[in-house]
Amino acid sequence: AENLRQLGLYCHMYTVDYNDFVLPFSLDNGGSNWASIILVSYLKGPNNWDLRLAAMGKLFHCDSDPRQMTSTPGVLSRSYGYNTARSASGRYLSYYDGGPYFSKITSHRDASKIIQLAELPSRPAANGYVSQTGYSGVTSPWGQQNYLPGIAYDMVTELTTHQGTWNYLCLDGHVPVLLPRATVGCGTLKDPLGMWTPDSGD
Repeated sequence: AENLRQLGLYCHMYTVDYNDFVLPFSLDNGGSNWASIILVSYLKGPNNWDLRLAAMGKLFHCDSDPRQMTSTPGVLSRSYGYNTARSASGRYLSYYDGGPYFSKITSHRDASKIIQLAELPSRPAANGYVSQTGYSGVTSPWGQQNYLPGIAYDMVTELTTHQGTWNYLCLDGHVPVLLPRATVGCGTLKDPLGMWTPDSGD
């Protein structure tokens, strides 16, 4: 949870620096994503990318995650994914999807009830490592199991990291510990609303 709180601080710093805009999932298709923005812009470290990853990359890895961080040069392992769910009206939190949708924090309802970052599953992927791809978005509690190919199981009882609960970073920077079902409002684990979307009434 401490790493998520620290990431929340950097998300807030971005919002202050960019006139209340929320740190986005990505700046463009295939370009800088939320983690690389934090790593490059807000973490002090070596200018060399590989050395910076080695020095600062642990911030993106949950201490409770039993999976190893990848040793592949230049690749950032992450235990966390950015909330890329869409609301019933089609709105994202802050996401590039064929065109920019970058939102201001003031445009959202209660920031304490909107998820920005969510943990990825604790069960090791096929190679035993944390996510090694550039993509690190998550659209739902059910979607988090996409990091475990070929495995199907009960999300509520098994896809958790802290004795049946997950840590979530909310838009206001606090980190609640919640059951997945407590986050989806009137939606479902596969199609969540509630804390996963920016619209009021979800």
